[in-house]
Amino acid sequence: MQQDEQVTFPPSHLRSLGGLLRWHRLRLGLSQEALAEAIGVSARSIGRWEQNLALPQEIFRERLGQLFGMNLQHFLAVSAIQKPEPPLPSLPAWTVDLLPASSQPGILLLKSKLCPPQLPCTLVRRECLLTQLDAACEHQLIVLCAAAGWGKTTLLSSWATRYPRPIAWVSLNELDSDPNRFWGLVIAALKRCGSYLPTVGETALAMLHSSQPPTLTTVLTALIQEMEDTVAEAQAILILDDYQVIEDPTIHESLLFLLEHLPASLHLVLSSRIAPALPLSRWRLSGQVLELHDAELRFTPEEARRFLQEAMGCSLTQEEVQLLQERTEGWIAGLQLAALAMRGRQDRSAFVKTFGGGHRLLLDYVQEEIFQRQPLHLQHFLLQTAVLTQMNAAVCQAITGEQTSQLLLEAMERAHLFVVALDEERHWYRFHCLFREALLARLHASQPEQVPLLHQRAAHWYEEQGDIHEAMAHALAAADYHFAVSLIERAAERLWMNGGAKTVQNWVKQLPDAVLRAHALLALTAALHLLDQTQYAPPAQRAEGLAQVEQTIARVENLLKSQEGIVVQSGTDQARLQAEELLLRQRIRLLYGLNATREAYLQGNKVQLHLTAQRMQEEVLEDDVTWMMIPTFSLLVSFAFHGDVNAALPRLLEMKQRACQAQHRFATFRTMFWVTVVHLASGQLHQAYQECLQALEMLKQQREQVPAVGYLYLELAALHWMWNQLEEAHTCLCTVIDYARTWQNTDLLLLAYCRTVQVLLAAGKSAEAEQTLEEAERLAQHSGFVLHRPRVRAARVQLWLAQGNLAAAGAWASNYELTPDALEYIREPEYKMLVCVYLAQQQYRQAQQLLMLLLPSAQGDGRGGDVVSLLALQVVALQASGEVAQARQVAAHLLSLTEPEGYLRVYLDAGEPMQQVLQSLLESWCDQQHSSAVTVSYLTQLVAAFT
Repeated sequence: MQQDEQVTFPPSHLRSLGGLLRWHRLRLGLSQEALAEAIGVSARSIGRWEQNLALPQEIFRERLGQLFGMNLQHFLAVSAIQKPEPPLPSLPAWTVDLLPASSQPGILLLKSKLCPPQLPCTLVRRECLLTQLDAACEHQLIVLCAAAGWGKTTLLSSWATRYPRPIAWVSLNELDSDPNRFWGLVIAALKRCGSYLPTVGETALAMLHSSQPPTLTTVLTALIQEMEDTVAEAQAILILDDYQVIEDPTIHESLLFLLEHLPASLHLVLSSRIAPALPLSRWRLSGQVLELHDAELRFTPEEARRFLQEAMGCSLTQEEVQLLQERTEGWIAGLQLAALAMRGRQDRSAFVKTFGGGHRLLLDYVQEEIFQRQPLHLQHFLLQTAVLTQMNAAVCQAITGEQTSQLLLEAMERAHLFVVALDEERHWYRFHCLFREALLARLHASQPEQVPLLHQRAAHWYEEQGDIHEAMAHALAAADYHFAVSLIERAAERLWMNGGAKTVQNWVKQLPDAVLRAHALLALTAALHLLDQTQYAPPAQRAEGLAQVEQTIARVENLLKSQEGIVVQSGTDQARLQAEELLLRQRIRLLYGLNATREAYLQGNKVQLHLTAQRMQEEVLEDDVTWMMIPTFSLLVSFAFHGDVNAALPRLLEMKQRACQAQHRFATFRTMFWVTVVHLASGQLHQAYQECLQALEMLKQQREQVPAVGYLYLELAALHWMWNQLEEAHTCLCTVIDYARTWQNTDLLLLAYCRTVQVLLAAGKSAEAEQTLEEAERLAQHSGFVLHRPRVRAARVQLWLAQGNLAAAGAWASNYELTPDALEYIREPEYKMLVCVYLAQQQYRQAQQLLMLLLPSAQGDGRGGDVVSLLALQVVALQASGEVAQARQVAAHLLSLTEPEGYLRVYLDAGEPMQQVLQSLLESWCDQQHSSAVTVSYLTQLVAAFT
C-alpha cells in the first residue's frame, strides 16, 4: 500500500517526531521498506515510528539524520522535546495496577520488588556457581530449583551485582499470581533494565490495562516485537525470584509462550522451590536450559567453614565444621540456624554432636533456641510483624505501635535474625520464609486473638497508601469482610477500566454467603464486567469466564431462594428487600440475555438476536447505567443485522446522557462509539466526525485505551474516504491495520482490509489493492467470520470491475442467488456490486429493478449513507439508458442530500455518466437566477473533482 507516497506537506505542520520522519521519507521518494533496508531495521519498525508508537534508538536516529541531511542535534532535540503524540490515546500509567505511585512508601515497595535484595554481611562468595551463571547467554532458560534456605535468592543477587549485562529483576509473592499484575511487573522490570529499554512494553501494558484486554499471547506478541525492534544487539537477563508462588495456570501457559518465542537478546532465570510447570525435559535434550538444584547449591565443606567461622563468627574446629556440614547436608539455612543457636553456649562441641539437621527439627530450634533468647519486646515485635510478607518501619509501627521500628529492623538485620533488606536505603525488609513460618506458627498457637487484629491494622495502613492488593489480602486474612467490600467498591471501577475484572471477581468469590447476600448487586456487576472482558477471548478463556459468571449467578440465586418465606417485621425493610430482589433477578436475566446476544451474533442467527433483544426490552426497572446499557446494546446489534440502526439512536443518546451524568467513563465512551456508528450509517457525516473526535480526545485526556479505539479510526477512515480525502483515509487505515495486527483482532483487520481496497482502487493502485484483498480473503476463509464474507466477496467484484475483468464479474453475477422477497441487510455490499456488474454489462433494466428493491428498505430504515450510494447508482443507470431527464431529477435530489454533509467520493466512483449529469445540471443551474449559490458552488466542486 503506497497511496501515501504521493502526498507531501510542509514541516511547519508537523506536531510529532513520527510526522517528521514520514515527511522526510516521502520527500526522498522512499517506501517504508526501502528506508528500513537503508538503515538496517524492519519495515514494521519504520511504521511504528511514523505512527508514534515507538521511538527509534539513538543509533538509528543518527542514521536517519545522516540519510535525511539533518542536523543531528536538531533531530535529537525533536525526539526529546516532541514526545510522541500517538494517533491512539495516551497509554495509562503502568504503575496504576501494580503498586501505589502516589505515595512514597508505595514507590519504595515497588522499587524493592524490581531490585535484587541487598547482599547480607554474611555473604560467602561462590565462584564456581557464579561462573556457571555467567554462561547465561548460552542458554534460553536457567532454573534454580530447591527448597527454602538453599541460598537461591542470595546467589542470584550476588551474581546480579557482578554480571556485566543489564538485568531485570522481579521478586514475586502470592499477590502476583494474577496475569495482569504478573506481566505488569515483568514489563516494569524490563523498563528499568538499562537506558535502551524505557519504551519497551508500552503497547503490551496498554493491552493489559484495557477494559477488554486481548489474550495474553497477543499481549506477549506485542512485547516480543517491541523487544526485537528495540534491543537488537544487547543481551538482557530477566530474573523471576520465588516463582513457586505463581499458581495461576494462565501465567504458566503465557510464560511458556514467551519462552517459545523468546527474542535472542533476552534470557530468563527462574528461582523456585518446586519445579516450574514447563517442559524442562524437552529443553534439556536441546541444551536450552541450565538447572541448578540442591545438590549444586549446597555448601561445600570449605564454604561451610568460611560461613561459620568468618561470616557468623563461630569458634569451631575443622572437625566440628565438617560434622555440621554433614548433618545439614550443606543446607545453608540449617547452618545459619545452628550458628544462631550456638550463641552464648559454652558447650559448643556437645551441641554440634547432638545437632539434627532436619527441616522440622530446625523449626523447633527457631522457637526454642533463637526466639526465646531474644529480649521480650523484640519477641513481641517479631511475632506481630510475622503477618507481613514485606515490611518497613511505618507499617511495623502501624500494627505494633512500636515507635522504634526502624531501629529494631536494623538491629534484627545486624543480628542475622533471618531478615533480608530489600533496598539500598534499607527501608523495606522481609523475613526468611522459614523464620516467618515458625513465627506465624507460634503466633497462631500463643495469641490467636491477635492475628485478625494485626491483619486489620495492616489492611488499613496499605489502604491509606493506596495499595489495594495488599490491603485486600490483609482484610480477607482478617475476615474483615465489611472493610474488604468497601475496598472493592472504591477500587472496582478503576480496575474494570484497566483489565482487572478477573481480580475483582476473585475477591468477590472469597466473600462468605452472608456478606455476599448483602452485596449481591456488587457481585453481579463484577460478573458482568468479567463477561464483558472475556467476550473476545479464546474459547477456553471465554468458557472459564462464563463458568465463573454462572457460579456467581448460582450463588445469588441460592441465597435468594433461602430467603424465601422469611418475613421482616418492618414494612419498610420488607419493601426494600423485595425491591432489591426484583433488581437482582432482573440483573440475572440481563446477564443471561447479554450472553445469548453475543452467542447469536457470533453464529449469525438474526432470528435469535431479534427474539433476545425483544425480551430484554421488557426489563423496565431503573438501574445503574452499566446495566441499562445492556438492553440498548442488544437492540443495537439486532437493528444492525436488519439495517435499522438509526432506530437505536434515541436510546443511545439517552444512555450517553446518563453515563455522562453518572461520570461513568467507560459507559460514556462506549455510547459515544455507538453514536458515531449510527450517525455514519444514517449519513450524518459531520456529526459522526465530531462524535468520533470527541471520543478519542476523551480517552487521550483520561489516558485510557480500550479495544474500540481501532474501530473509531476505522470510522474516521470511512469519513475521510467519503470526503475524498484519500491520504487521510489511508493514514487512518494504516493505524487501524497496525492496531488490529498488534491486538490480533481479526474482525477489525478484515474490515480495515476491505476499506483499504476501496481507497487503493480510488487512488488507481490496482496491484496493491489485489494484494490487500488476497490477504483479506485468506483471513476470512480461516477465521470463521461468516458475517464479513459478503463484504470480502463484494471487494473482489469491485476489483474485477476496476481491472476491466468483466468476464469474471459477469460469471459471479450469473451464479449469484438473489431472492428478491428475502433480501438480507448483511449482504447489501454484494447487492450493490451486483448492480455495478449489471451497469457494466449494460443491463440497465436489471440494475434499476434491483435498485428499486434496495432503496425503499434503506430509506425506511433511515440508512442515509446507503440511500446516497444507491441513488448515485440510479443516476448512472438512468443516464446510461437514455432517461436523461429522470437522471437529472434523481441527481438533484441526491445533491440536496449530500451537500450538507460534503459527500464527494460517491460521485467520483459513479464515473462518466455521473459527470455528464452533473455538468448538465451545472450549466442549467448557472443560468437560473433562483438557483442557490451554495448549490452551484458545491456542483462546481464536484465537476472540478472529475478533472
